[in-house]
Order: sequence, then C-alpha cells, then structure tokens
Amino acid sequence: MYKVVFLDIDGTIRNSKKEITAYTKTAIKRVINKGTQVVICTGRSRDYAISVSKEALASPCVIVSDGAYVYDYAKQKDIYTLELAPATLEKIYNITRKYNISITVDTTSGQYTNDKSVTSPSVTYQENFLENMLKEKILHVHIVNNDKEKMTKTLEELEKLDNIKFGFNGLYQFGENYFIFLADPNSNKGDGIKNFCKYFNISIKETVGIGDDFNDLAMFKNVGVSVAMGNAQENIKKVCTYVTDTNDNDGVAKWLNANIK
Repeated sequence: MYKVVFLDIDGTIRNSKKEITAYTKTAIKRVINKGTQVVICTGRSRDYAISVSKEALASPCVIVSDGAYVYDYAKQKDIYTLELAPATLEKIYNITRKYNISITVDTTSGQYTNDKSVTSPSVTYQENFLENMLKEKILHVHIVNNDKEKMTKTLEELEKLDNIKFGFNGLYQFGENYFIFLADPNSNKGDGIKNFCKYFNISIKETVGIGDDFNDLAMFKNVGVSVAMGNAQENIKKVCTYVTDTNDNDGVAKWLNANIK
C-alpha cells in the first residue's frame, strides 16, 4: 500500500481553468480515507499551497518553495527548512535596487514584497523591506520586471553571487513580464520529499509523485512510483513509471482511482 502521494498544483491537480474538479476532490478524499496521505508538493509559497491543499481536501502538510520548506499547517509545525543566508539576501536586494526592480520573498511566515502595486492576497507589502526580511527565514526570492534589458543586466550581476540556484535556468518570460527565481542550491522537491519521509518514518518505496513540469524531475527521482501527467512534455514522460491522462481530463483522479483501491 502507498503511504503518501505527492501532488504538484499547476498542470496537475488544477486544470487549464485553474480549477480542482469535484471528481479530483472526491478521489483525494477517498484515498485519504483509505489511510494514504495526499500532500501538495509545489514551487509556490506556503500560504498559497495551504489554500490549495484545503480546497483539494488534501492532507494538512505541504512541501513548498520547491522543497525548501515542509510545513504541517494543522499543528503549525515546521518539519524542514532550507534558508538563504541573510548576507546573500542583502546582496540580491542591493542588485535589484540598483536597477529599480521589484523583489518578493517566500518566508516561513508568509510572502512579502517591496512593491506597493502588487495586489495578490497572499503577498504583503513591507515598507522597510530589507530590514524586516533579514529577520525572516528566507526560502525563495522572486524578481520581476517587464524590461528585458534591465532584467538581463540584473541576471548577469546575480550570476556572480555564490550559494544561489536559478529557477528555469535564469530569465523566465511569462506574458509581458520577465522573472528571475532564486533559492538555495540544494532546494528541490526531491529533497523536501526525503525530509518529509524521514520525519514521518515512511519508506521512499511507499510513495508516489504526480506532476507535469521540469521542477518535478527531482520529485520523480525520489519517490517509489512516478506519474507524469498527459499534458507533460515527452522527455518528462519518459522518466516516469506511469503516464496518466491530462489535467483537463482529471488525470490525477483517474490514476488514484485505478491504482489505490
């Protein structure tokens, strides 16, 4: 019997309309009632992941910030934390200030930004940003601007720093904006899963990971059974034990119902 199923969010339990269907929720609830934990495992921030976990009727633990933080939100207990050094954050912040670029950080207490224009309900504006953030446990840093030239120069300076890892291999474009994602070099979903399993005394052989994107590869390498969504790219599907249906056709629910009786 599988002891835990780890689920990615976007492109996995959510369809292209950003919905978690009733069919998927029912499948997750049934699996939990059978004694298998179902845990959100995502690159997203803590509070965002918790809201999705509750919506999905999943177990009350989340693995967030690409594995840098494992949190039991029912008990409000930190299980595992991998932080960026304060000195590293200060260097990153000074580079963004040089180019007048917004910065947002994921912490163990929430998500914060120095940009007043950010309207996300999960992100809090901090006026004395650096001073307050140096008191926090920093998990992830997100830098965003719509000026590609400024972001390219920012990236060039950031690449000179030690002890950071770049998501999406550097500069990532989504819509009109460009993003740079930074974290500790050792943060990945697989490491978060290993620490989750160590805490709960679960064998890796008794775990399942379901996802669709490149940041799920570390998860796939550190679970007993790996499941790629039907909407994943072919080179992701090739490394997985199974391929299920797409996120728009309830691929998660179909795999759970077929394989966890």
